[in-house]
Amino acid sequence: MIDSNGLKMDSALRRVLRNSSWLLAAQVVAGVMMFTQIVVMTHSLGVVSYGTFALLTTFVMSVIQICDCRVWEALITYVPRYRSLGNLDKSIAMVQLCLMVELVSGTVAWFAIVALADFSSTILLQDETVADSIRLLAVLAIVKFPHEPITALLRIENRFHWQGYYRSSLACLRMLTTAIACFVSPSIDSILIAEIVSHFIGSLILLTMGSTAVPALKLSCWSFSRLKCLRDDLREIASFMFYSSVAGNTRMVTTKADILLLGLFASPAAIAVYDLAKKVTEGLLSLSNPFYMSVFPEISAQVAAESFSKTRKLQREITKLVIGSVIPFCILATILVPIIIPPVFGSEFRNAAPLLQIMVWQLLAICMVWFPGYLLALGMARTQTLLVVCDAMIYFFLLAVLTPVLGGFGAAIATTGRVVTWMMMAYFVLSGLGHVRPIDSSSHCEMPLTMARELNK
Repeated sequence: MIDSNGLKMDSALRRVLRNSSWLLAAQVVAGVMMFTQIVVMTHSLGVVSYGTFALLTTFVMSVIQICDCRVWEALITYVPRYRSLGNLDKSIAMVQLCLMVELVSGTVAWFAIVALADFSSTILLQDETVADSIRLLAVLAIVKFPHEPITALLRIENRFHWQGYYRSSLACLRMLTTAIACFVSPSIDSILIAEIVSHFIGSLILLTMGSTAVPALKLSCWSFSRLKCLRDDLREIASFMFYSSVAGNTRMVTTKADILLLGLFASPAAIAVYDLAKKVTEGLLSLSNPFYMSVFPEISAQVAAESFSKTRKLQREITKLVIGSVIPFCILATILVPIIIPPVFGSEFRNAAPLLQIMVWQLLAICMVWFPGYLLALGMARTQTLLVVCDAMIYFFLLAVLTPVLGGFGAAIATTGRVVTWMMMAYFVLSGLGHVRPIDSSSHCEMPLTMARELNK
């Protein structure tokens, strides 16, 4: 029996790696394109204009993120459940609901960005001339609305390779349009227009993929009479979306707090140097996204089947695999970064090297990439929200103390220290869970009663 379970567990890990390999390959392509895009922009804009561009885009994306509802997690949680119960109408209605929620949240974000454009340009960027640029980029909030629901749908349909194609195509589009913009008219506004055009084309590609992947998503999908099927579940779905979005978006928004806070104390040139180091680190961290997107459905299915010993083994295997790869890479990167930065990005950005030497150690967090999905699968969305809020408070404290004194170095130390504190909190929660099954103890579970009843069947 043990050997059989072991083989099954190995099969689960292979399935996760196979699914994530498509996304990982796409992420590598996207990373290369992003790296090339940054090189083009740094050489075209220069250190001061690039710093203004970084601060402007950070503000806009922060507002979009605040308004986002992370509907993809709700889709992955509820659509497979409805399908397992043979309720196709509810599955389609869930997709419709998530598309509508994303469109509404994108519209709200657009209004918020336009309303705050003058204030943010004066207070944050200290340059009133960029207000129109902020309003221009606000269109992105509406253009990107199909992204989360359709990519989640592709994962549910096991079309990981399609999502890989999409990510690669979008990254190539962004790099190509940016290169054309910088060649024709190297300015902030031209690059912003290139971003909007590339994301608009990407949204059209996604909608086509969604309609092709699921036949029911064709014209019949827009018959909104199916939405009434979710009437009895709306409260549960809304609660899930609320806690999931608060948890996820709080963490995502706080990842932009360093740039926004640095904008109050540092020059555009200093912001440009820090943003470069951060973007390179984020590009490396993004390689963990495919693992999370593949691990979450796998762990969710195992928890639903109450295969908790298999889940823990999968977690251990992933952690060991990641640690064995990440630590040697971080050591190598720390040594080579000062040599690579000046010739690649320009001598104006040489001060990004010591910042990157600090921030690259954030990659250690990848070893626990499965943790957020595990809590969601256990129905512990509120616990995850509490962890994220605590994490955000600690991060804001570190930034507030270190950034005014040390500038970019302080922000780099705070950002890397945040990863350490988050891993410590995650370990504490896991120690408290022990081996208790989620439906055995109310102290360790906040699963909706309907889900618990289905798991008990």
